[in-house]
Amino acid sequence: MKKQISKRTMDAMKLLLDNYKTETIMTTCPLCKIHLTTNCIFCPWTLFGHKGYHPCSRWAIKMGTTILHIRNHYPEIKHLIPKRINMLKHWIRNCEVKE
Repeated sequence: MKKQISKRTMDAMKLLLDNYKTETIMTTCPLCKIHLTTNCIFCPWTLFGHKGYHPCSRWAIKMGTTILHIRNHYPEIKHLIPKRINMLKHWIRNCEVKE
């Protein structure tokens, strides 16, 4: 079953995916901007995570790093970029925009 999200959220996920694909360093996550938070530890996003629902930050901890480090240090974490891209593609594929 697809999760319904706003167009704003879908656009933010696509922007985030594009940033990972182009390895563009982000100072703030577009998803967090929507919820006016800047602390990845308290990430509000519990969409379609790895093996269930959980925030981006919990996924990163399982990978042995932080989501902030993943977003801002691409050369050091090249091995995690494909996993993160796949997660975002999975989120986008399993969401539909509310009308």
